[in-house]
Amino acid sequence: MIPYIEIPARYSWGPFTIHPFGLLAVMACIVGYAVGHWHSRQAGLDVRVFRRLTLWVLVWGFALSYWVSLGLYYPETLPGLLTQQPLRLLNLSASMSSYGGFCGGALGALLYGKKHRLPLRAYGDALTVGWTAGWFFGRLGCTLTHDHPGIPSHFVLAVHFPDGPRHDLGLYEWLYTIGLNILVFTLRRTSLPDGALLGLVSVCYAPMRFFLDFLRVGERRYWGLTPGQYLSVVLLGFGLWMLLTLRSQRPGRTARTSERVEHIPLHTS
Repeated sequence: MIPYIEIPARYSWGPFTIHPFGLLAVMACIVGYAVGHWHSRQAGLDVRVFRRLTLWVLVWGFALSYWVSLGLYYPETLPGLLTQQPLRLLNLSASMSSYGGFCGGALGALLYGKKHRLPLRAYGDALTVGWTAGWFFGRLGCTLTHDHPGIPSHFVLAVHFPDGPRHDLGLYEWLYTIGLNILVFTLRRTSLPDGALLGLVSVCYAPMRFFLDFLRVGERRYWGLTPGQYLSVVLLGFGLWMLLTLRSQRPGRTARTSERVEHIPLHTS
């Protein structure tokens, strides 16, 4: 059993205040972008296009992360916010839904990709490589702050919370990201068709998240399942569709594709 180590929610040094979870969330974005940028260059994609695409993914991801959290997990707060405090809808750090972030990021990528006619499968793989690396730090933040406690358990990896041993779902998912990163960084060096990494990670992540949500406590449920479980089914279906519709490609096709998009105007308006 793992001992409960309490990390202060904030550290203050004079006028500066650091939030460990926020710091790791920022690190997740930075690492995710850096790794995705590196993979884009290795794969022959236009790194300028990837940079703009990442901006759209992050903006839409953070926005829907908050709005989906409100709509699915705290729907009772929406009427008051809309009528009395509408500006609080812009407070994107108040609450976050990981699946909301996924949906927002996918929407941002789709909007920008369709606007500029990008090969979305190729750039989707680059975003996936970056997301997998960044997710390691994101879930590390959840692990250190213990913000996803589960049902009581004496499982060997359970954490001894102040009220007794429990599953720590943030810890489990963080450990899972280690294996996921090993898989992705091994396969990215092979000659896979565009979209294979995106489909594979979707298929690997969705079932794990679906079954972990059965261990959650205090989670809003609809007909016995959490919002995350319904969205896991959607993600699994998307991943299977991506894998079943892979197109056979020769190594180097992505590099030739990037030549077609390297002169795309990079404005975001």
